[in-house]
Amino acid sequence: YYSDIWVGTPKQKFTVILDTGSNVMWLPLKGAGNVHPSARYDPKKSSSVELSSEIDILKYGKGKCLGVYGTETVSIDNLTVPWINVLFVQNETDL
Repeated sequence: YYSDIWVGTPKQKFTVILDTGSNVMWLPLKGAGNVHPSARYDPKKSSSVELSSEIDILKYGKGKCLGVYGTETVSIDNLTVPWINVLFVQNETDL
């Protein structure tokens, strides 16, 4: 299933695949290397983002993605939730 979501303050629009089997929402960062989706999240445009120093590699089958954790405000339709945990992806392989 696909859905439009809005991330940040002011809002940046993304069309995402809803994955109910995952506890991690991830978004590609602006300036990221090898990342599939064309829309990229720009943390410099948001006043509500909080980036941590925690870096992680998530493995999916034979592929993986590398990113930094943080929190951000996320909206779907009329529902807005602050402080959603996000992995801001900097690079991916074989996804």
